[in-house]
Amino acid sequence: MNEEQFFTTLEKLRLSQAGKGVRQSLNTDPEPLWLQDLLAYSSPLTPKNWKPVGETAISKLILAWKSYFNADYAAGARTFLKFTQEPNSWTRAWAIIGLAKCLTDSLQFKNAADWLLIACAIGRRSEHKDLMARAFGAIGEVLLRSGLPQRALDAFLFDEQLLPYGDRYKGRVMCYKAHAYSRISGAVDTANYAYQLAAHIPGEKTSGYALGGLALLGVNSGRKQLLKEATAGPIEPGKHPGAGWITTAQAYQKFQDGENPREYLKSAYDSFPEVHRLERRWLISFSIALGYPLHEVPGDALNLSLDVPGPADHRDCRHITRFEESFVHGELIDYMIDDDLFSSNDHSTCWKQREVFMP
Repeated sequence: MNEEQFFTTLEKLRLSQAGKGVRQSLNTDPEPLWLQDLLAYSSPLTPKNWKPVGETAISKLILAWKSYFNADYAAGARTFLKFTQEPNSWTRAWAIIGLAKCLTDSLQFKNAADWLLIACAIGRRSEHKDLMARAFGAIGEVLLRSGLPQRALDAFLFDEQLLPYGDRYKGRVMCYKAHAYSRISGAVDTANYAYQLAAHIPGEKTSGYALGGLALLGVNSGRKQLLKEATAGPIEPGKHPGAGWITTAQAYQKFQDGENPREYLKSAYDSFPEVHRLERRWLISFSIALGYPLHEVPGDALNLSLDVPGPADHRDCRHITRFEESFVHGELIDYMIDDDLFSSNDHSTCWKQREVFMP
């Protein structure tokens, strides 16, 4: 079985089901190294310090994805960019999505959206629905962080339609939909319901992110009960961005109630994993705006800029449809990551600015 045949089978079996059943269905004995790597990467049982053993495009892209999740966006983007012209359509789209995710987390939203449109076109033409769904979800995140929640919701709804019934990523999409609803005027009840669903849908662990969003919704809407429910919910053990946002919401609520939020601010900072440098840097700025400054940020915390060319000359540009383009029409905002981005002394302005960093 070659890679193209594998990806056709993979579309039917779903990447989330990697394991014994996939191995039996593929009937591959012995398994090529790239397949061993992909199955190990897909399994929730694989140790965090695992590294791929193969030298194929798949194995190198797995390393690039690990760089992305470790917030080493420059290293990830370099590798992803090398494989954006891969002959294999699944591999090419997977690399493009990875590149766009690096750009998104570096706040280069326009460039990220341009690349994601190409991934959508590849996924549609090659019938890789898993990657097409992932690309539309990533477009939704770009739109959401650009301050366009209604358009983001449209992208998340299409992402959801592409996923099969019972897919393990349904909870993730529901959580993104909740983030969008939370920023649409008059949709507090809908956002609350979506967060509650996302926190309890089995599959990919999204409860932490959902409860973090619920806590922020409680503060923004003045519904303290929602903040209370979020703090009582299950959060994955160890440092987690969801715990960071819950404690941040508690800190702001304390401030609004006329109480000292310093301990909550410090706890929030410590709850964000070290790789979440933008969130940590924002929190320091927010603490200064509140009048309860935390310690200084490390000198390398803002070193997240990327120099990635746009996809104007990519061979798949001509296959992008008007429907796909309609999601990202108009100007998206690109941010320069420097001290000016975190210079607001008004706590209300600074609080609103967090939406750039949190989906």
